[in-house]
Amino acid sequence: MTQNATHLRLAPKAMKSAHMAPFFLRGKSTTEDGDSSTDLGIGLRYGTFDGVNGIVATASLVYGEANGTETENRLMAGVDYRHNFGDAMFGFAKADLAFDRQAEVVGAQNFE
Repeated sequence: MTQNATHLRLAPKAMKSAHMAPFFLRGKSTTEDGDSSTDLGIGLRYGTFDGVNGIVATASLVYGEANGTETENRLMAGVDYRHNFGDAMFGFAKADLAFDRQAEVVGAQNFE
């Protein structure tokens, strides 16, 4: 039995300002008895708040493959907006977007 694995995780230190821009990277590749799999994940987040207006934007990508076959392929993104009208009231809006290519491929194969 032969097993090889490579792992990668990367994330910056926490930021202490009104601006935030962390990112995350996760990767894994394994090989065992001729079977191989690769997984990759990337996440991004940026935000700012000036006391009245605030915005946060996020995005993530997940990709996976096993023995040459795609197992995951998903992209998600979102944006949040906040506006303070005063001490007692604020407004909030949120928009999210998701693309799941693997679900489209699997769904298309099931309906043929």
